[in-house]
Amino acid sequence: MRVGRKGGLHFRLKGDKPSRESRSIRLYAAPGEPPDLLDSVMQRLEDDCARISANLQTPPGAPITVILYSSVAEYHLQALGSLNYPDWVVGHGNRRGVYMVSPGCMDCVHPPEHLLVTLTHELTHVLVHRSTKRPRQFPLWLHEGIATYEAGQFTKESLSVSMEDIPSLKDLAQDSVAFGNQGGYAWSFLIVDYIIRTYGYARLARLIERPDHFESIYGIGLGQFEADWKASLAPAVPK
Repeated sequence: MRVGRKGGLHFRLKGDKPSRESRSIRLYAAPGEPPDLLDSVMQRLEDDCARISANLQTPPGAPITVILYSSVAEYHLQALGSLNYPDWVVGHGNRRGVYMVSPGCMDCVHPPEHLLVTLTHELTHVLVHRSTKRPRQFPLWLHEGIATYEAGQFTKESLSVSMEDIPSLKDLAQDSVAFGNQGGYAWSFLIVDYIIRTYGYARLARLIERPDHFESIYGIGLGQFEADWKASLAPAVPK
């Protein structure tokens, strides 16, 4: 999930000592988080950061701040500034870092393994944010599709969809909550899966840097790309 620039400003004060720290990650957590959980989360973050950076050709640069909140309510209030978010909203990432509910949270609707996958998803957002030169022209479906793909949240074979339900790229450019409610994460995964299968990672890395150069990078306009992507789903999608 992506939110605006104000997200994630309330938890960490200047001078706080990280719970764990490395060249690539600074991890902050509330007191009382089990040390073995923090060790496991830190190892996952370091491994994922190296893997995703290599895939997307996006060097991580300065250490990425990761802040874990002990409850869903704390995350919504402190990181997002409101309690009016649905319970499935448990994390977001921006250029500053990752802000999300701790995998050790006991009151979350998602199991711990789902939260760990979400951690990878949000970390991907940070790396993409840091690599693009045109953040305001970066479509939501591309941002979420890359994050969902790198987190391994779906496979093409695991998704059962109908040709009649396939949204347009314009439909997948709504705000994050509406996007999630209409199944936008799965559809965006399918788009990025198609991009990587058809064109490879190298051109995706160029698109991340300059999302406004889609036609020059892929040699077709967005309209034709959308038609080609939808056509690629036809053999696997029941009519």
